[in-house]
Amino acid sequence: MIRLAVAVLLIHAVGSCGKQSAPQNNQIEGFTPEMVERHKRYTEHRRPSASLIDAVEARIARHPCVGNLSRWERLYSFGLDDRREVDETTVLFQYAQAGVYGAKASKSVTAPEAWLTPDDREIDFVFGSFDRASGKLNVEYCGPNFPKPTREANTTGGHTGIVRP
Repeated sequence: MIRLAVAVLLIHAVGSCGKQSAPQNNQIEGFTPEMVERHKRYTEHRRPSASLIDAVEARIARHPCVGNLSRWERLYSFGLDDRREVDETTVLFQYAQAGVYGAKASKSVTAPEAWLTPDDREIDFVFGSFDRASGKLNVEYCGPNFPKPTREANTTGGHTGIVRP
């Protein structure tokens, strides 16, 4: 057993000859300690409950652009307030067209900003928010990711609107 331990130590020592060891300060390159702490708060914060997401889905399924939820890969998280802290009064949602570019009909509840990434795929998508205090469902956009140009300026080609209880 001792020979095995010595052999492992020798292999490690010989294998690392000429290589610099990684910094040991637990700092992720390119990120400030504040950024790392904020990310930790986001990922460790509780997620919206299944019953809350079910209530949001019951409302959004009535939106004419959304309809049948089995058409969508559905992502949810709590929102962020002006101080960039988790805001449990707001639920954000983003849907991507299932069956295209690997998107699968599914539902995921994540940490805030875990899925807020640019997307240049030519798919239909939906994004918006649900305000728990007022009960307002705000579909900020629903339609093609790259709408066809129209003659009118400042039109998105998709459907927007607030759905009230």
